[in-house]
Amino acid sequence: MTAGALPLVWTGSLFDPYGYADEARAYLIALDRAGRPAAARDIRFTNDRVRLPSAQQRAVDAALGRTPGGAFALVHHRIPGPGQPLHPEGPDVARTMFETDSVPRAWLPRLLEVDEVWVPCEFNLETFQRGGMPADRLRVLPETIDFDLFDPEHTEPLVAQGARGFRFLTNFDFTDRKGWDILLDAWCDAFGPDDDVCLVLKCLGLHVPEAEIRARIDAYLAGRPTAPILLDTRFLPAADMPRLYAGADAFVLASRGEGWGRPWMEAMKLVWFITRVQLVEQQLEQQPEAVKQLWLLTINSDILSAAEKSPPVVDVSDDVLRADAADPLWEGVLPLPESRQLILTRSERAGEGEDYLSYLDEVMSGRTSLDALCAQWRASRESHLRKAAARLC
Repeated sequence: MTAGALPLVWTGSLFDPYGYADEARAYLIALDRAGRPAAARDIRFTNDRVRLPSAQQRAVDAALGRTPGGAFALVHHRIPGPGQPLHPEGPDVARTMFETDSVPRAWLPRLLEVDEVWVPCEFNLETFQRGGMPADRLRVLPETIDFDLFDPEHTEPLVAQGARGFRFLTNFDFTDRKGWDILLDAWCDAFGPDDDVCLVLKCLGLHVPEAEIRARIDAYLAGRPTAPILLDTRFLPAADMPRLYAGADAFVLASRGEGWGRPWMEAMKLVWFITRVQLVEQQLEQQPEAVKQLWLLTINSDILSAAEKSPPVVDVSDDVLRADAADPLWEGVLPLPESRQLILTRSERAGEGEDYLSYLDEVMSGRTSLDALCAQWRASRESHLRKAAARLC
């Protein structure tokens, strides 16, 4: 039996202020929602503790309180090293990653002791094999994030103190791998003191104290004139990180290597929707009526800009108004009394807006036709796609 078929006990950092702990919490939440709740055991690596949102705290507490009733797989979510205890009855899983073209030699003895190694991407399948891991023991376990926490609709922007104009944000642990020197060179080349922009460096100094970070930045800039650079080394509560992303106009990261790239993924969850919504709105007037109707479905889903818009009112035919009460057409609408109009009310279900926006992009770019999408939607088991077919096809 493979490790993934057994109940899981997830061991690793759950409260430390760095990526492994973020990953572990996200996996525990995802497993719980998938109907495979895992037990967890916390291992502390620092004296700092991140304050979690209440929903995350409840999920972690529940996992810490679980005890497997029989055989289980022990997942070691940590940097591999010698002397780490193994599951006496097995199986053992090492869940880890590395950002360059191989695996540190010091890791290999530990990795060869476990039954499986779970990595986040195909890139690490290649690099771990190159470093000496047998291919049949490697598995890809894609990463995830807490999508409720990074929900654009419920995220109030947090603007860095002293920020001005167009705000660039970067977020990383202050190490050479993260390419902070490359970023500063690019910033100095692009912007001068008179440009109405700023760069917020959200740096976690796990290995370097704040005073040294400031000194290294100042020494590297060497007096070059540039637009403001704001350094923030605070340990923020987990709930404030999405707010920091939402308070920026653009996210930048000049990394020399990533195993998965969590800061990019977190930023994209908030920034991509906003940017894509704005681009679609700019092109909407030239689109057919059916595309405009699909847009109305989009902005009344879980897309950020829906919070800023009044509920749209749409004209409909008498045939629509005579539709059976069980028809998916009626999901999320309010008929106006004595009128051939409907008010589209708000959907709160995560993922609807992402689907609609993706379909809009396909139609507006010419990669597919609305007729083809209609056939797909009618056959779908997803109620929001059948609703789209009922309204648009």
